[in-house]
Amino acid sequence: MKEESKIITDNDEHIFNELSATKARVKTREILFRGWESEHQCWVHGSFNAWFTGIDTIQPAAGPQCRVLKESIGQYVGIVCNKGLKIFEGDIVEVNATAIGGECVSGQVTFNTDPTLGQLGWCLWLPSNGLEHGGYYATDFLGKLTLLAVPSYAGEEEE
Repeated sequence: MKEESKIITDNDEHIFNELSATKARVKTREILFRGWESEHQCWVHGSFNAWFTGIDTIQPAAGPQCRVLKESIGQYVGIVCNKGLKIFEGDIVEVNATAIGGECVSGQVTFNTDPTLGQLGWCLWLPSNGLEHGGYYATDFLGKLTLLAVPSYAGEEEE
C-alpha cells in the first residue's frame, strides 16, 4: 500500500502562521498569592505554602517565608484596576461597563464554586441589600475596574 504524501497548501501555511502568531501573543498567567502577616502588620506577596502542621505561609520572591492569617490568603486573579493595582481574591471592586452597554456593579472578588450556575471562575460576590438577593455575579471584568477596598486584618493575630 502506497503512502500518500501530504501537500501543504497556501491555506494550510496561513493557518499555521496564524496559530504561531496567536501562541506568541498568549501570556502565561502569573500565579501569585497575598496574605496578611500580622507580626509586621503588612501584606506579603509570593508563593503560597500550606503546611501539614496547619501553618500557612507566603514565600516572597526575596526574603524569608512569612506566616500569614489563613482567612487573609487570596490569589491574584490576573487583572489590574484602572490605577494599575493587581486585583486579588477578597478585594472589593466596582466594574463599570456602562460605556459598552453593560452594568455598574460592586462586589467582592471570589471564585465561583457553584457548578449549578453554569460557569466556574472568577466572579463578584454581591451581598444582599435587603431589596435584592445577593450571590455570585458572573462578569468578564470588562469596562472600568476600580479597586474600592482591600480586606483589613490589622490587629488580628495568627492562632
